[in-house]
Amino acid sequence: YKRQPQKRHVSRYSSTATRLSQRLLGSLAVEHRFDVEQWDIGNAFLNGFSFKVMREMCGHFGIAVPDVERQVFITVPGNVWYHLHEEGFHLDTPYRTGLYVLELLKAMYGLVDAPIIWSIALRHFMVCDMHGKPSRYDDNFFYWPSTDDRGMQSLDAAITIHVDDLVVSAPKQWLSRACSRFLPKFGKVKRQTLPFTSVGMEYSRLLGGGILLAQVKYAEALKPIPVKDGDAERCQ
Repeated sequence: YKRQPQKRHVSRYSSTATRLSQRLLGSLAVEHRFDVEQWDIGNAFLNGFSFKVMREMCGHFGIAVPDVERQVFITVPGNVWYHLHEEGFHLDTPYRTGLYVLELLKAMYGLVDAPIIWSIALRHFMVCDMHGKPSRYDDNFFYWPSTDDRGMQSLDAAITIHVDDLVVSAPKQWLSRACSRFLPKFGKVKRQTLPFTSVGMEYSRLLGGGILLAQVKYAEALKPIPVKDGDAERCQ
């Protein structure tokens, strides 16, 4: 594989929303009196996209991901062929399943670049289908600007992303419309209202209407570990 200087290349690991983005989303929710929900896209990779579609999505952003252009074949346990037979799939030589493999058509957990491919697919959906604006300082923060009745700049919604976990801040009607667009594309979306925990951050609503972001439980779970004298320099 040869890097092409005219194209943008990315690592194989998906990034995640920064703590600053999470605080910004909470501040915007308070300022605009938005509801805040956590969305978990269930079976994200099982309801994913073919490698061909992934290539098109990467090309839209000028991103070269070499492992998208490939054919992947996997050997499977014998009981898989049994279940496929029950679904109506029949082999020419059913007693010699070792001669057959399955072609992988979609990205899935277990592939080294699956998280970044999924991240690109979700970004494509946010920008091209939902018409959201990506943040310039955080690839995992999206917002939907608007103009109010006085012609002043306003905001319709904001979303932070961690792989397949989203924190969404918007009015209830916007949330319902957006979820109805997610379902046909990704299959299953589990919605949770405040309070909830996302990426180790606890979100809750204060009595005065504010949003509290805390990591108390996360901090309490941390335990000190003794460091030997010989390991002190390596830990710095």
